[in-house]
Amino acid sequence: MSPEREETFVIPADRQGMRLDVFLSRYANGIDTRSVATKLIKEGRVFLNGEVARKGGVLLKAGDRISFSMSRPQSVALVPQHIAFEVLYEDSYLLVVNKPAGMVVHPSKGHQDGTLVNALLAYCGRLPVIGGRERPGIVHRLDKGTSGVLVVAKEEAAHRMLVKAFSERRVKKTYLALVHGVPQHLTQVVSAPIARNPRHRTMMGVVAGGREAISRFHVISKGDGFSLLEVEIETGRTHQIRVHAAYIGHPVVGDALYGRRDDEERFGIERPALHSWRLGFKHPMLGKEMVVTAPLPSDLVLLASILGVSLPPGVEKG
Repeated sequence: MSPEREETFVIPADRQGMRLDVFLSRYANGIDTRSVATKLIKEGRVFLNGEVARKGGVLLKAGDRISFSMSRPQSVALVPQHIAFEVLYEDSYLLVVNKPAGMVVHPSKGHQDGTLVNALLAYCGRLPVIGGRERPGIVHRLDKGTSGVLVVAKEEAAHRMLVKAFSERRVKKTYLALVHGVPQHLTQVVSAPIARNPRHRTMMGVVAGGREAISRFHVISKGDGFSLLEVEIETGRTHQIRVHAAYIGHPVVGDALYGRRDDEERFGIERPALHSWRLGFKHPMLGKEMVVTAPLPSDLVLLASILGVSLPPGVEKG
């Protein structure tokens, strides 16, 4: 049997009045729908202020304490695999790679192998497992369809310090995105909370009461009905840039989930045109300031040409 996983929440004032089952489905890891939350409640696995919760419809109050337990997913066997990837920087403490589009970062239920972790294990031999056995060395993640810069810790102290730097927002994350339309303002800051879409559980969305999310969009090149944006994110919410871009009316080209479903047919792009371009951080062990950049991959270079968007001199082509 899979081991149990326990989580505890204390309800903040801005969640007061929310139903217990709705809260769990929006904010608890591993509970994606109200039906899953209801099942756990019926099984007596959810506790409200130390007592077994009886109904999912109970309205929460500020300061209420919720705890629940559920089975952890079965562990995935990690197998080193010799899969090519580009190394942008490496020393004894960390590795910075250029993740290709289409590669999943670490194994999960639907992706048992062929991931970046499988490739890293073959390349490095051993990586710290502080972040979880299935995620050795992984400090942050990129979506499967997103290419670009990703930093990996090679030893435990560096791992802890890098995770802390990300959580304290001391890492500067800059992306490039090809989007539909031309924003009215050259620079626009979007501060809009993100949570799971209550109607479409496979999607995220701008949802009142969601987690804080801040993105800065800057137009660096314009085409005929399309733009190349430089995007800086202060937070790292799931699908943040794609959600915020769609929210302001300029969805990422190739993003069938939040944008236009016919982009693949029209432009031949099979993934969102989103690239982790530059990562700036202080080296956790050596103390030096690091800025690592990944060239724009060939599929996005070709797409920019098709869309009539020129690449500025500072954007290196892959």
